[in-house]
This record gives sequence, C-alpha cells and structure tokens, in this order.
Amino acid sequence: MSVKKIISGLTLSLLLSSGAANADGNKLLAECQILINALDSGTLSTAQGANFAAGNCIGISNGVRTTLMFLQPDIPQDSAFRACLPEGGINNGQAVRIIASYLKKNPSELHLHESILAIFAFLDAYPCK
Repeated sequence: MSVKKIISGLTLSLLLSSGAANADGNKLLAECQILINALDSGTLSTAQGANFAAGNCIGISNGVRTTLMFLQPDIPQDSAFRACLPEGGINNGQAVRIIASYLKKNPSELHLHESILAIFAFLDAYPCK
C-alpha cells in the first residue's frame, strides 16, 4: 500500500469522523487547555461542558497517537509523514501538552481540522532521524 493512499485514507476518515462543524484548532486548543488546567490543579472545572471538552481533547490525542503507531511500519523511513514516538510511548498528559504547545506556536493553522493538527503536532515533536 502506498504512503499516499495511507495518508489520503487517514485524512479522509478523520475529516468524516467528526460531526462537529467547528472541529478546528481553536476548539481543540480551548479543550486541551481545560484538560491541562485540570491536570495542573488536580480538579476538573465544574463549568458546563468541561468534562466533554477534556474528553474530546484526550480522545483526539489517543486516536491520533494510536493511528500513527499502527501505520508506522507501512510508512517509508524518509517520509515527512512518519513520527518516531518514544519506544515506551508517552502518557496522556504529555501528549495533550504537545498538541497544545503546537497549536499555540502555529496560530495561522488553527483553521485546520483538529485531527490533522494533532498529527502535525506529533510529527513536529517526534521527527524521525
């Protein structure tokens, strides 16, 4: 299977899987910030929707990480679409902070779909050498 087909299929499935019309980087950054604040303080906000927002952020993070690890053997070593996550993996808190950091550093990309941005965040954080 070619890398182009894999990436095209992944992108299409990610775009079709979200029912939210505004599933973009602005929304994801706000959701991940709620989760980071909860991790730092040890308590989740009681504001309406906070649990859902934190859950969406962690869900995007887990889904993208799992997909990247699953596709890893089929992506050529020299591909720009290959992320080399640490052998032992990363925990949810670290993954969410990587995504939030990427979004803050790349505000011109916040209009893109949240899943695509999460992929970019992990590719940026864990390039293959």
